[in-house]
Amino acid sequence: FLLFILRFIIFYLGGNPSPHSPLLGFPQLITTSLFGLSDLSLKFSYFIFYVFFSFYFYYKIKKKIHKFSAFTITIVLFSTPGLLYLGSTLEQSLWSTICFSIILIELVDNKNLDYKRMFIIIMIFSFMRILSLISVAAIIVYILFYSSSLKNLIIESKKLLKNSYPLIIIIPFLLFS
Repeated sequence: FLLFILRFIIFYLGGNPSPHSPLLGFPQLITTSLFGLSDLSLKFSYFIFYVFFSFYFYYKIKKKIHKFSAFTITIVLFSTPGLLYLGSTLEQSLWSTICFSIILIELVDNKNLDYKRMFIIIMIFSFMRILSLISVAAIIVYILFYSSSLKNLIIESKKLLKNSYPLIIIIPFLLFS
């Protein structure tokens, strides 16, 4: 709560506008603290989350299709940026890509949607990359297109608004970002 108040004080006094998300450099800080300052340790901070996400993707997709097909799809999808030498462009959008993909997987995979959980995922990834907030659009479009009736649309919209408080909490942190 104190951070929330301090951020508002900084905002109103006109201080410290930054074009970057608050925790953008946090993974690099951790890896360079452990492995020293080198190009490898800077790249490792992105790579480790990329590998974790590929395992998450494989785990979710193998529920729907055969294990070998899931393994093949995972290898093809997650080796493409490396084969195309897109490492420098991939790093900058990795957080928002992973966030958007996790939200899409959750929307497709779960029968009972937990909006609060999805908003918390978006909140965490927004601290790394602000573009992750676009994932909210996927949730809204999903509700609009897959609500069977107007009554169901209203019910889902109320649940969505009721559980959107994690995103409201981070607004002060992202105002200048």
